[in-house]
Amino acid sequence: MPDPISFPSTTRHTDLPLLFAGQSQKEFFLNQSLVTIDALLIRSVESVLNAPPENALEGDCYLIGATPTGDWTGQGENLAIRIGESWTFVEPIEGMELFDRAAGQKLIYRSQWFEPIAPSQPEGGAVVDVEARAFIRALANTLKTAGILAEPV
Repeated sequence: MPDPISFPSTTRHTDLPLLFAGQSQKEFFLNQSLVTIDALLIRSVESVLNAPPENALEGDCYLIGATPTGDWTGQGENLAIRIGESWTFVEPIEGMELFDRAAGQKLIYRSQWFEPIAPSQPEGGAVVDVEARAFIRALANTLKTAGILAEPV
């Protein structure tokens, strides 16, 4: 008879807790996993904040900014999910994509969070190609509407 399968205590990618035989409070671990999956499944955050919001709802997910304070101290660039009246933190994974609902902007994690910014519109030059510039502007506007590019700062 083959040896029984052995599982680690958490999942590989999102560090979700796994159940094991004889574990007490299994419902806590299962519920924590389900709420975390629920928050990450839609791949969006309410907004990017450095401090926990006062009126966060169960299951709300935020991207923690670079200078976190309060309960979020030391969790910069992680995701914070409100579970059971406390915060659960998830480290981003290379290639993770999120949509920031407050900014209407797509975010991509590549060693750090990256917000694609629209390039400046072409101006001046010795030869002006009106059709090419119109196409570039339309393309940039389409990418902004889709949340892929943000306005230049």
